[in-house]
Amino acid sequence: ALYVEGKAGGNLPYGKEVLDAMSRLHTLAEADREAAQNGLSEGRVYDWMTLARDSLLPSWTWRDALLAIRTRDADYVVLGRGISSDGTGAPRDMAEGVLVRLFHGLEMLYPQALRKEGALKFRVRPRGAAYYHLLACLEKLGRGEALIVSPANASCQRESRNIRKV
Repeated sequence: ALYVEGKAGGNLPYGKEVLDAMSRLHTLAEADREAAQNGLSEGRVYDWMTLARDSLLPSWTWRDALLAIRTRDADYVVLGRGISSDGTGAPRDMAEGVLVRLFHGLEMLYPQALRKEGALKFRVRPRGAAYYHLLACLEKLGRGEALIVSPANASCQRESRNIRKV
């Protein structure tokens, strides 16, 4: 789970503000999917790696998101399955809130690859450029690596960097 201690947590949004933001992200994803049907089949590809690298999310959160996508049931990622009586599921349950917010953001970034179909259910379309770009980005972030794009020559360089753990 992501716990923010001290002054770092003072400015973070919570409650209705977070729910409204997740709703807006879903609305943007729906609009992007609709626009893609009328033109580009794959939609847009956003450069979000720098923002993700500089976020407070630790690398294991990105790994959890990748694991949820890779180990999904059929074409669905279902978050918040709960804890069994023997205690299995407890470690993942601690990170579910962060993953729900993360999947809303990923749906907005990759509307052709992820589609929200329920409060905690996301459909994965496991094909296309967007899907493979999503997996590549999550793998890099999960290993603590980030892709740096130089605006001067638009060349990509790999930079190994540990994402801050809070």
